[in-house]
Amino acid sequence: MDGNRLKNMIIDCIAEENSIYVICKNIIDMLKKEQCNYEIIEYFFIEMNYHLNSKVNQMDDNDKEQLERQIKKYGNAWGEIIETLLNERLDKEEFYIRLWSSIVSTPLFETEEAKICALYLACMNNCIPYYKLQSEVQINEERYQEYVDELKENIIKVRSLVFQPCQYYTDRSLALLEQIEQCGSKEKQAVLLSQIIKMFEWKGRFKLKSEDGIY
Repeated sequence: MDGNRLKNMIIDCIAEENSIYVICKNIIDMLKKEQCNYEIIEYFFIEMNYHLNSKVNQMDDNDKEQLERQIKKYGNAWGEIIETLLNERLDKEEFYIRLWSSIVSTPLFETEEAKICALYLACMNNCIPYYKLQSEVQINEERYQEYVDELKENIIKVRSLVFQPCQYYTDRSLALLEQIEQCGSKEKQAVLLSQIIKMFEWKGRFKLKSEDGIY
């Protein structure tokens, strides 16, 4: 079957079914019969991502219970498989082919319910749809620390901007963007952005009483 027809079938499947459980079941039945390339698999994850919340919320109790049983049984093992693939920094083609093969061919997921669970957990993974983590710029640890020392004043400023109460996300993001742009070189911008990411990770672990705004 040609790729465009498969893509249309994927769109129809997602549109016609309310429950992500049923969608995952139908997608497995559909694609395991086809010699589909990685672009088709990627296309499903991208399209599913647009509708994820609504389809999860529309699962009935039986589907939820079935998923909960399978997640208890296979969730940790499947998480390790995905983490291994992510850590290998694969190109998109190899990542999706190996991901799909893990779902439909791994002996661990022998039953239909286990395969549905694996595809569901892949849909719920924040790293999928997958984009290879890569950069043309490489900064070693020594050079990184030199930039951190050089950017001390900027780091102090962005720390204040990150942790201040803020009604609108755009107010904070524009202020942070201004600080990043002032750094000059791409390497310095990357170092300051890495510091900002660390701050948000810390903030997420120790959530302040004052919550952020709406946009």
